[in-house]
Amino acid sequence: GGGIAGGSILLAVLALGAVVFGAIWVVGKLQGRGEEKRRRAEALKARRERLAQANRLLVETDEALRQAEQELEFARAEFGEEDVRNLGARVQEAGGRLKEAFALRQSIEEEREGAAGSDAERLDQTIALVQEAGSMLTTAMASLKQMRDLEKNLPAVLPAFEDEFKALQARLDEVRSVSQGLRALHAESAWRPVKKNIPEAEKELGAAANALASAKGFMDSDRNAAADAARDVQERIARTKALLDAIEALNERLEDAHQRTESEIEAAARDVEAARRAGPPGANGRSPRLAEAEEALKAA
Repeated sequence: GGGIAGGSILLAVLALGAVVFGAIWVVGKLQGRGEEKRRRAEALKARRERLAQANRLLVETDEALRQAEQELEFARAEFGEEDVRNLGARVQEAGGRLKEAFALRQSIEEEREGAAGSDAERLDQTIALVQEAGSMLTTAMASLKQMRDLEKNLPAVLPAFEDEFKALQARLDEVRSVSQGLRALHAESAWRPVKKNIPEAEKELGAAANALASAKGFMDSDRNAAADAARDVQERIARTKALLDAIEALNERLEDAHQRTESEIEAAARDVEAARRAGPPGANGRSPRLAEAEEALKAA
């Protein structure tokens, strides 16, 4: 009688455990489905937000492109085709980026919305393309504004250019000395990237002087020609600065590298000296590794 009763209790306990385990499994399954549903909802929400961002940027940049193209037509009539050629190239390139972005956006639109993760990369690419196009248009319109401001402010701009020109002449002499120092202290492979910078800077400054004289000469007779010459001065001054900047930047990098090397050699020398005092001597009074280190220091 006791054995049967005990067996019944055991069966009841096992049955109850199975029921509890089953209930826990069902609850876990339902929770997992709820979590999956929540993740899918969040992914769809993020997708819609990115789509909305892409759509907004596409509309805004498309309008900016239309306005830039109109301004470019005005600029062609105002300055001539040659003077706005680079601006036209930037606007055209921006239009190409925008066209590519529209094509990507259309391909995303044609897919079912349920595939939230399948187009994330293309959405990011779409937004990146639109932002690149917008940046190009902003740069082009800023350059056009500078062109117009230059022509409008010629009486004040030319004296400023003349001051910059004189300052660059003085700086050229200083940077020429830096260039000579590079050649004296370093191997040609180190200063080869700026080997031609001084003669090119001299050439640019000579052309800038001629353009500056032309701009002054045209001031009273032909304001458009004066503005063209002033833009030439501006561009050549900028190129001269870049050439000289490159020499000085290289010199700074080489000096920093030399100082770091000197510091490392000094630290290594201290380590070798400490090892000489602390380490056990070999047959010749010092360990082979210590001898190698000392020889390496002498070579450095």
